Amino acid sequence: MAQQNGSFDGSPESIHGHPQPKNFLRPCLLLLLGEEPAYGYELREKLAPMSPKQWDMGTVYRTLNNMEEDGLVASSWERSAEGPRRRRYDITPAGRAALDGLAYEMSGMRDLIAEFLDRYRVDLGADVTPWLQLAAGPADAGQTGPPAQPAADPDVDLSGLPLRMEALRLEA
Repeated sequence: MAQQNGSFDGSPESIHGHPQPKNFLRPCLLLLLGEEPAYGYELREKLAPMSPKQWDMGTVYRTLNNMEEDGLVASSWERSAEGPRRRRYDITPAGRAALDGLAYEMSGMRDLIAEFLDRYRVDLGADVTPWLQLAAGPADAGQTGPPAQPAADPDVDLSGLPLRMEALRLEA
């Protein structure tokens, strides 16, 4: 059982899955291409810290092709000394403008998530284990549920701390 239509079905997979925003691959690829042009397989490797699971190469290439059709990225074929020609991707000015808009939207989302987590921590006395720790699995191989949560410290104010992109995981 998994998440259906944005609601949880109660299974451990849906509750403790690794959610992320819908279409999160697009802004991640634009960000990486904004940093430097790259080949598809390089992009997949660079995506690893931005997702709890490895992106399927077919999904990465389909997304790159769709973004090229939308004018957000451009590609060119280059010869390789080691094998067949390789396709190199680069961000376009339209892609940079789209990336700027997406970053602006995400910063607003970050503020909403920070408010939610602060209220969760303060009002309910709970704490949140970052998804990276959950992805590593329980320390005790016999443990079936999520790792034990440390007690929340009501004297710690997290509202001024920036949230990393990993915290924006919203949709499984």
